[in-house]
Amino acid sequence: DPNYDLSDVWYSIAQGNDENVFDIENNSGNLLVVGNLDADIDQEYNLKVSLNDNTFGMSRQIIRVKIIITDVNDNPPKFLENPLKITVPENAPIGSPIYAISAKDIDNGSNGSVRYNLIDQFPKSYFRIDSLSGELFLVQKLSYETSSKVFLTLQATDSPFNERGRKTSDVAVIVNIEDINDHMPQFVSTNKKQIQRSIDIGVPFHRVLAVDADSDKAEEIQYRIIGGDVDDTFKLDSSLGLLSVTERPRKNSYRLNIKASDNGTPQKSSNQILQIAVGNLLTGPPKFTNSVYRAEVM
Repeated sequence: DPNYDLSDVWYSIAQGNDENVFDIENNSGNLLVVGNLDADIDQEYNLKVSLNDNTFGMSRQIIRVKIIITDVNDNPPKFLENPLKITVPENAPIGSPIYAISAKDIDNGSNGSVRYNLIDQFPKSYFRIDSLSGELFLVQKLSYETSSKVFLTLQATDSPFNERGRKTSDVAVIVNIEDINDHMPQFVSTNKKQIQRSIDIGVPFHRVLAVDADSDKAEEIQYRIIGGDVDDTFKLDSSLGLLSVTERPRKNSYRLNIKASDNGTPQKSSNQILQIAVGNLLTGPPKFTNSVYRAEVM
């Protein structure tokens, strides 16, 4: 109405401003931002603005105002754990996925889209990462005996259209290599021994010794005679590998088949043939072979 006197008109927000983010200038009708806006929480506000006057009272006319909040890249990606610890068996096949790295960015759209990069690893480059999914893949065979841990540094970067506005976060990853029983015991003790027939019974005369490159129970070794002791002359301590006799040897030689087994799963073992020569120890003073010796001198 061109004859309508606007001097008595004022504006107010009737609905949609529950969090008191906005205010309105009563006379001009200018909307003001008086609270914190965060597109990551609320992307849109729907206000009802009331036109009031002294003639018709409150809410003479209602205007609907839609306010759309544009997201700004104000949050970096975040990892849930730092450092992140994972375990990988040493027999994992090359090319297999190991673990899915994940970082969250609460921004919207491309501002919240995360890409991953593997920026450092020690002692060797065992892994690669898919930049989109964050999946770690094995690219080199692992060995617990060579390195029981691998240390990685990963970076997550968001993807705003303006590259200068990108935000990053780093995470340290500790990869613990799980030992698998992949080594057999190896004998380090000699496979030849000489004893006298008068050897002391029950006193160890030899130590059978094998070593295993695996760890924990897989490196614990048990010993057993599985052949060659036809007259049950020998006794072998299963844990210490100490070998002794239970009676005086009756044979001149023995070939003992000794088995060393670890306590890993699956169990691995190896064998050694121990050759034992039995000698006769002479007793009493030296004796001449003949009682009379004759010789001629020219």
